[in-house]
Amino acid sequence: MASLKDLTIFVFEASWSNDFTEKNGYLPQASLLPYIKAFAENFGCTVVYRQFRTEDDLKTWIPRIKNLKAGRRILWISAHGKLLKQYKEVTLCTTSSDRRQRINYIRPGKMKEWIKRAGKIDGVIVDLCDFGKNEAEKWLSDNVMWGLTYGISISWTESVFFGLKTIEWLYDKAKHPQSGKNAFNSFKNGILTGGYRKKEDRFSLKGFGETLHAMFSYKVKGSKYWKVTNVRDL
Repeated sequence: MASLKDLTIFVFEASWSNDFTEKNGYLPQASLLPYIKAFAENFGCTVVYRQFRTEDDLKTWIPRIKNLKAGRRILWISAHGKLLKQYKEVTLCTTSSDRRQRINYIRPGKMKEWIKRAGKIDGVIVDLCDFGKNEAEKWLSDNVMWGLTYGISISWTESVFFGLKTIEWLYDKAKHPQSGKNAFNSFKNGILTGGYRKKEDRFSLKGFGETLHAMFSYKVKGSKYWKVTNVRDL
């Protein structure tokens, strides 16, 4: 069995609806957690999970990653995404804990501030509809090696599969990436071959990644700007 014991995936997932009853409170909802836990049990990595409803939740929890004892770290944020025309950018949408309040919109720049305070992070997966329409500089900070997001409206069942495969390519099939460029090469190899070295084992997920408009971001050493590659261009 593969082992990624020094890898921790920090998952922050918003509630997917605001279903509420006076008797039962918020109703059970679908969640990424069972899928990511199954992955972690198979590969030997650690999962730290929090559900959030407000901006203050993320503002509090993401920076605390810095104080937790962990080796290599991946941050996974999953929620609804919404394109706000007045801002000309995609924002993160979360439902309030008080159903009478209006829905909150978290700007990419806010996320960047919190991620910057989280210490050294290997990669950030932003699992939101349309979030890839943001420039990488708006949401990625220099303490991050790579980022993955999507440029259209996506199904979370498809994106969670693609995110987990990306982690597998980078941290199991190709060992742990040592730079952004190294991470990108492992990602590209995974897209085209499934991450397998032997030709008889290989398969391609390029078409699947294209349907999600999956985008992989990384920085070349010495550059001030993020290099963003759409799967369709591989």
